[in-house]
Amino acid sequence: MRLIVMRRQQPLPVLAAESSAGLEQLSYDELSHRFVVGGRELNLTPMQHDLMQLFFKAPDHRLSQYEICERLWPKKPDASATLYTLIRRLKQALAETTDLQVECDRGQAYRLHAKKT
Repeated sequence: MRLIVMRRQQPLPVLAAESSAGLEQLSYDELSHRFVVGGRELNLTPMQHDLMQLFFKAPDHRLSQYEICERLWPKKPDASATLYTLIRRLKQALAETTDLQVECDRGQAYRLHAKKT
């Protein structure tokens, strides 16, 4: 007897982006806890994954610096340098495999969105 497990993915149409390969969508598979873009799993570190989950659940995929720091490092008095490093590395990971980007909003907030073509 074989057990077949089917996983449902929740698409993020707001983050759909037209690329050279066609339409790309970011989706999150809740059962396997992984992000998928264009059928490919995003290779993220645990902290990058946690940050992506925050972006995924946030309205307009926008988070304040304070909100990110409080959720990821609640006991750290000043996590701004750590956040800057995490954002920089997440931007690199997204640029290598997707048409998504993290944009800084005047040093107050970050927003995940599709690159404009």
